[in-house]
Amino acid sequence: MHCPIVVLGIGTQAPDSSESSLDKISSDFSGNSGFRDLMSFFRESYVQIGVRGRFTQSLLARFDVPSVISGCPSFLLNSSPNLGQVLAHRLQLLRSKLDAVQPIRICVTACSPFASSHELATDKKLVDILRKHSGIYVQQSGGEVAIELAAQRFTGSGEDIEKLSWYESKLKFGVPRDEYLEFWAKYARIYFDVDAWRDELSGCDLSIGGRYHGNALAMQSGVPAIEIAHDSRTEELCTSTLIPFVSVSDFLVDRNLSEVLHLVQFDGEKYDKVRRDRANLLCGLFARAGIQPSCSLSDLAGFKRYTDSTISLSAELVPL
Repeated sequence: MHCPIVVLGIGTQAPDSSESSLDKISSDFSGNSGFRDLMSFFRESYVQIGVRGRFTQSLLARFDVPSVISGCPSFLLNSSPNLGQVLAHRLQLLRSKLDAVQPIRICVTACSPFASSHELATDKKLVDILRKHSGIYVQQSGGEVAIELAAQRFTGSGEDIEKLSWYESKLKFGVPRDEYLEFWAKYARIYFDVDAWRDELSGCDLSIGGRYHGNALAMQSGVPAIEIAHDSRTEELCTSTLIPFVSVSDFLVDRNLSEVLHLVQFDGEKYDKVRRDRANLLCGLFARAGIQPSCSLSDLAGFKRYTDSTISLSAELVPL
């Protein structure tokens, strides 16, 4: 007899969400023995699977593995049932500020120097936007040089200069070295405490960039966000968790921040409903596995306590 297992947040990654990308990744995974073993385990054991979005669900379906779209658990960090309405209001205030040329503060979720060329191009434009306004440049990864620069640990030694030259060649801001270092000193942040990160986010009007979880944390902190969707992973996560997003190609067109903001749509009521339905779905998955959901998750789902009579595992609970 197998113990019930709940697996959440499974996702795959491809350059885009096209059928040809799905065909290629299916073919690649078919030849991977570890992946085949994992799929066999999922099929033969009592495993309830929540995936990030439609693209990953389609991939698992090709291997006869059923799943529901649960999105990312970070979608439910904030227990307020009216979070979407708060975000919609703040988004409208931001648009008004930009239209009136009032000062704003933004958070740029910085990409890694190991990112693709089009991601690096978006980062360059984001840096230009940040320098025009004000705010923070948050590093979530990028290696030791990114950590040293963002944490203000750059010593200027010979070895550090060599590392910096490599890093600077990847993330080209188009400014002299002294201005490059001044930028990092003024704007860069790296966090080892999520509460400190959320505290600084609370002073921002917008989070924008290609890092999904940085933007997701902003949304759950009540700060509007725009994701620059650069692959199937970011696109399906934004679609399933309703983070406003634009494609790389749309973002790189010669538009200012106000024009980018007017490209995206956000429905606060729909956001609240989908979060409630998603919480309901997860509580059902947990209840089926004999796991008592947390009070905050149950409250967000609309139930104080889950019983067999209150759960539903219908994928229709998660409209896209």
